[in-house]
Amino acid sequence: MDDLQEVTRQYVNCPDPIESAARRQRVLHGDAHRQMEETVDRILTAAVARYQAMFPTPPPQERAIDISTPQLLADSAPMSTEGTNTTDQPKEAQEERFPT
Repeated sequence: MDDLQEVTRQYVNCPDPIESAARRQRVLHGDAHRQMEETVDRILTAAVARYQAMFPTPPPQERAIDISTPQLLADSAPMSTEGTNTTDQPKEAQEERFPT
């Protein structure tokens, strides 16, 4: 916004006093119609669009999943099979085959 105001001052301060007065009137008219704010909005919108074109965000299904280290370690810990039936036979049938 400061840059636009500086350019406006340079625009108004021309050597010809009649042209300077005419330019001052144009600037005042523009201020009354909020042209400066509209110009800033257009500049920012264009800058954001250029940035997004240069650095697009991936679609949601392609985003990396953030897993913390403790969660990652918990997920990779070997599972214990103690107390579980690892065969297709019922526990009673296993005991019959292998008496203790």
